[in-house]
Amino acid sequence: MDRLRKLGSALAGLAALYGLTMSVCLFFHMTIGERLRPMMLFTSALPAILFPALALLPLALLRRRWRVALVQVPAVVALVLMYGYAFLPKTVPAAPTGTEISVLTFNISMSNRDFEAVGQVIRNANADVVALQEVNRAAYFYLDDDLADLYPYRAFHPDNTPPGQAVLSKYPILEDNYWQVERAHQRVILDVGGQRLAFYNVHPVHFSLNRRSLFNFDGQQREVDDIVDRLTNEQGALLVAGDFNTTDQTEMYFRFAGLLGDTFRSAGNGFGMTYPAWLPLARLDYVFYNADFVPIEARVWAAAGGSEHYPVYARLVLSSE
Repeated sequence: MDRLRKLGSALAGLAALYGLTMSVCLFFHMTIGERLRPMMLFTSALPAILFPALALLPLALLRRRWRVALVQVPAVVALVLMYGYAFLPKTVPAAPTGTEISVLTFNISMSNRDFEAVGQVIRNANADVVALQEVNRAAYFYLDDDLADLYPYRAFHPDNTPPGQAVLSKYPILEDNYWQVERAHQRVILDVGGQRLAFYNVHPVHFSLNRRSLFNFDGQQREVDDIVDRLTNEQGALLVAGDFNTTDQTEMYFRFAGLLGDTFRSAGNGFGMTYPAWLPLARLDYVFYNADFVPIEARVWAAAGGSEHYPVYARLVLSSE
């Protein structure tokens, strides 16, 4: 009994330490943000890092560990404030007169060699436009041939370093621009029934994967600056899709969300976790849109096709006005 009592006390102490740590991190998150560099690690782990509090709070209450329960409250409240909206019924605004466009963004993973499964995911989604990330040469040779009947317009830039990109489209591709900062990015112009649509396929580096040094934040900031500068100079219809390598509570995310709408936030439900596929705990993959669009559906696709990421599927209406 003494051992069990000591074990219970030790576990209660760890739970209390976790709750106190989360409370301190949340305080700095609200007051200082990512100006304190270690906070980037915290915000990039949201909301998953707060999930244990959802179990610890009721357990502590059942065990009458009042102090342990009390220090879990800030994390639970933060989760409700950050994501409560995601579980409420969505009121999708009436779509304007225009063209419905479906989009799939899919990081197929450099290490994934099950190209048949990747191709099947893309076929099943049957989106009008597909943004692919981490496209190597082997993936290119398979997918370019396998999907030619479904997507007559394809712009592949296969590579290993940095990982390549591709856009597959049912609409004519009028322009294709491919560039690199830390990772590679792509911009195409699509002809959607006579309307020009700028479609970005982006893949900013995660700060822990910087090719220059571990946990170097400068490369990520350069990439975000570059992409945001390009987006602010766009005129007309605009969609931005890809693996952004950031969760939806980071300053990086809000730089994009400050310019564009997030289809999943507007028309999806739940947390929208896309990574890792074996236990999704982070939302890294997004489809953003500008005021020319109204989103009508957004969801995480149910199959990953052997990838580490689940794709994100979205339907929007492009106004003809």
